Amino acid sequence: MRVYLYLYIFICIYLLVLALFLFCMFIYICIYIYIYIYIYMCVCVLYVWWSLLAIFNLNFTHLIIVCEFRILTFIYLHSLLLSLFVFFIFIYIYIYILTKKDKYTQRKGKKINKGKSSHVLNEFLLCKFSYAKVLQQFFRF
Repeated sequence: MRVYLYLYIFICIYLLVLALFLFCMFIYICIYIYIYIYIYMCVCVLYVWWSLLAIFNLNFTHLIIVCEFRILTFIYLHSLLLSLFVFFIFIYIYIYILTKKDKYTQRKGKKINKGKSSHVLNEFLLCKFSYAKVLQQFFRF
């Protein structure tokens, strides 16, 4: 009986740490994308400003600055797209890991623990590992 209690406590702590880690990663990625969008918008405003200056006042220095801002705009745009790509790959891998079946779920309908085992543990090991089902199993206790 203590083994089930320790297993329950370990799984609860593991899920809490996992939820905290995923929440921190989500906040970090949101801040990261927000900073890139903010920098990109600033670069676009400066790019338009220096382009207008270059159109109305054709100095060589203004043209150099416009070219520099075009390069910066290109770099920031591609870094923004790269960060979004990495973000969606992270979400895809996370969903794939959550929906992947455990090795115990390959045997459908069979009891995993025979004898005097808890039916809640059997249901927990047979269910797919998604947040909704795991939380549903834990709140049955």
